[in-house]
Amino acid sequence: MAPKTGSKRASSQGTNTAAKRRLTADPAHAKALVVADALLAADAEILPASAAAMLAPLAEVSLSKPQSTRHEFETKVVDMVEEALRNIKEQRERTLEETKAKVDGVFDDKAARQESCERAKAALRDLEAAVPPRKVALAQATAARDSCLEALAAAQRVQREEDKDFVAIEAQRAEVQQAVESLAELKIKSDDSKQS
Repeated sequence: MAPKTGSKRASSQGTNTAAKRRLTADPAHAKALVVADALLAADAEILPASAAAMLAPLAEVSLSKPQSTRHEFETKVVDMVEEALRNIKEQRERTLEETKAKVDGVFDDKAARQESCERAKAALRDLEAAVPPRKVALAQATAARDSCLEALAAAQRVQREEDKDFVAIEAQRAEVQQAVESLAELKIKSDDSKQS
């Protein structure tokens, strides 16, 4: 089915305006609503949500009536509300004191942080002052290492050149040794043939 073109939704503001009119019409009821809202906004450790949900409407009704016309149950509800509000107030006062203590301690903490910062800056200056001599020492050590590497390379070149002569001499020695061994064998053979 097609929706009607001229229909409007129900205004959600109608209930708010009625509540506002009700607040302005009866000041006692307005105060009772404030108390009910305070109960609903209470910390769950002080007043559990289920207890706040039960107590808030009862407080609204009980506190709207003058004390002389309240029923015995309404008086008990007012006593419970009074106790809950007292607990809420004490909890908020404790929170306030703790917050004040933190705020008062900020200046002490700030001084300690500033002192720590100054010590860190002094240490940084000392470290920065130590860097240039270390850079010079590093440059000197690098130069010494480079000269040592050059000397090593030169020594290795000389050794390779001398090793070439040594290899040639060693090859000649091996040939001479082989020749000596061959001659010794020939001599042994010739001596054997002479004896036979």
